[in-house]
Amino acid sequence: SNNAENKDAKLVGYLNKYGNGLGINVGIKNYHNQYKMFSRFYLAKELAEQGYERVIFVDDDQVLSPSFIQDCYDQYDDRYVKSFYAHKFEDDYWKKVRLVGNEEGNYAGGGGLLCPASLFLDERFFDVPEEYYIIDDLWLSYFILCYTKYKIRLLDTEIQFIYDDKATFPSIIELKREFCDQYILKRNIG
Repeated sequence: SNNAENKDAKLVGYLNKYGNGLGINVGIKNYHNQYKMFSRFYLAKELAEQGYERVIFVDDDQVLSPSFIQDCYDQYDDRYVKSFYAHKFEDDYWKKVRLVGNEEGNYAGGGGLLCPASLFLDERFFDVPEEYYIIDDLWLSYFILCYTKYKIRLLDTEIQFIYDDKATFPSIIELKREFCDQYILKRNIG
């Protein structure tokens, strides 16, 4: 899903350059920032409704290792949501520990995420208040912990990041902290 203001021609150029001949079904779905980062989940719902079994989410500031798709394939388990950013919040948003091995946590970041597509068939997932569209990672984590049988584990792969001074994270950090405190930590989930 493309929730940013990227030029379609540029994206299609990348898809044609790297996707042709690989047997990978890739397409662009533009949401024009209507649902902010949450748009990826609307696309995942559409894919689940079409019968896809699993979905992988990546962000545009990530550089994936050459083995990323194979890592996802090898580590898929329909009992888990696996994230490169799998953590366990302790008693504060700032006190989180990255998971290792088969540890289970209470936070799954949205970039570098592998999960069963059926997660998005539950209509309750989309009852998110609009102000939380921008903190899709925390809503996802909360929903997994409260309403599903899935457990959160680490996706063991390599991802590097491109620093972007236009990133939204600094502007939403207080909202993230408040949501974590109110919905994840105070309920003592995970």
